[in-house]
This record gives sequence, C-alpha cells and structure tokens, in this order.
Amino acid sequence: HWAEQRDRSIRICGSYLGQSVAGAMATGVNGSTLGQGGFQNQVRGIHLVTGPDRSVWVEDPAAPALSDSVALGFADAVIRDSDLFAASLVHLGAMGIVNGVLFELVEKDLFYVVRLRRAVDRAWLDQVQAADYEGIAAGMGLTGDPTYYEVQIDPYDPWGTPALHSFYFRHTGSPAAALVPAGTAGLKHVHDLLPVSVAGAASPTIPPDLYAAYAAAFDEVLPPGQNPQVELRSWGDLHKGGPNPQTHSIIYDAALAVDQNRIGDAINAMTAHLQRRLQELPPNQRFRHMIYTFRFVEGSAGLMGYTRFARTVAIDLHGLTISPLTLRAAGDSCAALDAAGIGYC
Repeated sequence: HWAEQRDRSIRICGSYLGQSVAGAMATGVNGSTLGQGGFQNQVRGIHLVTGPDRSVWVEDPAAPALSDSVALGFADAVIRDSDLFAASLVHLGAMGIVNGVLFELVEKDLFYVVRLRRAVDRAWLDQVQAADYEGIAAGMGLTGDPTYYEVQIDPYDPWGTPALHSFYFRHTGSPAAALVPAGTAGLKHVHDLLPVSVAGAASPTIPPDLYAAYAAAFDEVLPPGQNPQVELRSWGDLHKGGPNPQTHSIIYDAALAVDQNRIGDAINAMTAHLQRRLQELPPNQRFRHMIYTFRFVEGSAGLMGYTRFARTVAIDLHGLTISPLTLRAAGDSCAALDAAGIGYC
C-alpha cells in the first residue's frame, strides 16, 4: 500500500500480501511471476541482529546497496559476501533476527486478469516443460505474453477434467479498460475457493470430489474482445486481503519443487499413481481429496530456497487436514516421484 501510493510496487509475492517481509523472505515464498525468482530475489540487503549487543548489515558484493558510512550508522559490521548473503536470504530464522531489509521496488503497473476453464493435453504439458507461456496463452485464443500464469488440475483425471487457468497480462494502454473501483474485493485464490461448509461445524461436510467443489467456485474472467468491461488492477490489488479464516485452519497446503525439464515425466507419474491408488479403495471410499496447483519460478535466490532448480515448477498440494485421504494423496505424490527417479525438494 505504501509503495503503490508512490507509484511503486513489487513484482513477486505469494497469493496474499499478508505475510511479513522477513517471513516471506526467510521461507522463500514464491508466486508465479514468469521469468522471476522468489520473494527473496527482491531483497538487496539485510540488517540482522545476531546477539544482545550486535547486529550486522549483509549484502551481495556483486550488487552493493549501501556505503559503509551509512550501514555503520545502525550496524556494528558490514559483511559483503555472496555466500553469506545467499544464506541470509532464506534462513528459516537460523541466521538471526531480521531487523530490516532493503527492498527493491519496481514501477507500478496495471494488469488485467484472464481466468479460463480449459482442458489440457500432453501437447500443453510439452509447452509447460518448454516454458512456452505465450504459446499456452495463444492456444486459448489469448494475445500477448502473460506476466503471470498458474494452473490447477485434477490429479485424478488430468486430461478429462478441464483445468483452471489464471493469467495476468500487463496493461499497455490498449484495449480500453477501467480501474477497479476502490473497495472492490480482491481476487479469490485457491484457499478461498474451497467450500466453507467443511469448516465451522462439529461434523463438517467434506465433498467427495474436492476439485469439483473448488472448480464450481472458480469464476471465469473472459479476455478483451469477449469481455465488455476489462478491469485493471495493480499488483497490490491483485493480491490484497488474506485467506478465508473459516477455511484456512483446515487447509492442507504443501509444496514440491520439480525441475521444469522433468515436469512432463513428473505429472504423468504422479497422476497415474494417484489414479491407481484411488482404485485400490472400496468404491464408497474413493474420495478425491487433492488438487494440484502449478506455479513457475526461475533463478530463485537463497541457499536454502526450495525452488532451487534453474527453472522450477512449484507444485502445491491442496487438500484438507481433516481428510486422511489428503494426507495419503500427498504421500503418494512423493512416492510416485521417488519411484520414477525424479528429484524434488
């Protein structure tokens, strides 16, 4: 909010802007800004408190941010070491207390959103593996190179059930569009789309097919030319708000990072394994309690960052903590990658 009031913004974040800067950096939060790394890639320097009477300023010598005279005005020492800076970026709290960071902002842009239900096939998977996002968009009748792309699939029927595609395109002045009015609700993200009926009750109702329940709440947003009123949103407006407190407490949310060069093999192995395992259950217990979300990360910084491949697909495993079949499906997803010899973090 502070930055966007000054026509500046950020370029990478998770689904929401509710995390602290230190927490998002130290855990390597990623979104799906194409060609970009994780949240921590935007940090240029870190002020770490390392003891009761000591603090240090850490930055990358390849891109120094502050002079010694400035940094020593608030820190006891200045450390310019690329390995230590990388370790400090994603440190899970182990390097000290983050007292402050120098954060690189970018010019504030406006974006329009396109959300579509479209079936996918193995040709689409080849495009994902090649990082051909413009080609993916063109295959759905969209023009331009997307800034952001994420997709949800049904892991139990990936080629038969339409996938849910979300694109952000940077607005360049054409087509005619309007700013979203102040006070407009933020976009619904994956946690918001799970049915509220599963929370807040002594005996919650869990739908047998979680993806179908999620997809029913997914609102399509048509592209320019098919949409009479294209709405423009800033990056902050796209990610404002937070998860629904009625459902967030029971959301299962884990993530695997896979080399994008192996994503075709990974998805084929994972979905085939989940389908086989589903058939092993009695017919009245074949509940589909897993959703896969794919997000894309390149050149993620930080020694402990889990999106550590040059091109990473972050596969979010979404389900419900109150469903044992979610936990089983998450374990089966990892087992499928292990059996196929596909490395992951």
